[in-house]
Amino acid sequence: REPSRHLMLSPSLTCATVHERVDWAGVQRADARSAMQVSTMRVIMSESSRTTRTVRPGGVPVSGGRIVVERSTRLPFTPEQVWAWHVRPGAFERLTPPWERARVLERPIALENGSRVVLEVHAGPVPLRWVALHRDVTPGRGFIDEQVEGPFAHWVHEHLFTPERDGCMVTDRITCSPPLGAVGGWFGGPFVRAKLERMLRYRHAVL
Repeated sequence: REPSRHLMLSPSLTCATVHERVDWAGVQRADARSAMQVSTMRVIMSESSRTTRTVRPGGVPVSGGRIVVERSTRLPFTPEQVWAWHVRPGAFERLTPPWERARVLERPIALENGSRVVLEVHAGPVPLRWVALHRDVTPGRGFIDEQVEGPFAHWVHEHLFTPERDGCMVTDRITCSPPLGAVGGWFGGPFVRAKLERMLRYRHAVL
């Protein structure tokens, strides 16, 4: 059976500290028609070798507000099937959590290098324009969305489809920096991190 018919927008780190890793097993799909195993959930705050590491109460490292959140799920489908599922029309709407106020204003005809998606998102009651470009597009293996205009100081979302013996490992890795650099990371980092974790849990539950 093909994956169900349900894309949201996520550089190399000099070094990184794993803040949290949670192993999940035996996660059942909401429709109970098939099972999947979520292998890892990682939340990383990057540390640049040219900056001094700061640790806030609770042990969360801070460096310019850079946050990395990653989630991987093993699916019983080929990478090509998973790719086809991601490029079907309406994928963004199917993968966007219902609590997120996001609307597609412009979408590409095809997912290819240089194509772009324009969204309207909200920071509270304030509507914001978000433009992301697709790059590193490799059919059947993955692609990257990179913000070129929007609410974050930096945002790269990697979508990776890795072949495995009996299927495919799907990985979403989001690297972002809240606005206002280190100040934004200090005050808004925990909130942003929590939202991203929740969003990825939803995305991987509906794959």
